[in-house]
Amino acid sequence: MAKKLKANIFVYSANDLISGDVVFYSEQNGWVRDFISAKRIMKEELEKFQEKVSAELKQNNIINPYLVELDDDGKITKLRERIRFKGINIKDFKNV
Repeated sequence: MAKKLKANIFVYSANDLISGDVVFYSEQNGWVRDFISAKRIMKEELEKFQEKVSAELKQNNIINPYLVELDDDGKITKLRERIRFKGINIKDFKNV
C-alpha cells in the first residue's frame, strides 16, 4: 500500500550506499549530507524528481530513497525524520 502524501513540499532522503550516512537530494550537488542544501520539491514536481532518484538508485549510489514531508516553512514535519536529520534531542519529546 502506497503512503498518502499530505504535504505540498518535500525533500528526497536516502542513505549513501558506501558510508550509510543520511543524505538528501540536491539538484546542483547530487546527494549531500546537509539538509539545508536539499532541493525543495513541490508536489506537482514529484514525478520529474522520482525519475532522477530512480536513476541514482539503479547506479547503486544510494539505498532506500523516500520523500520527507515539510511544512509550509520548510521544516521537517515528522519527529522520526527530525531525529534522523539532527540526532536525538530531549527537546523534541516535550510536546509528544
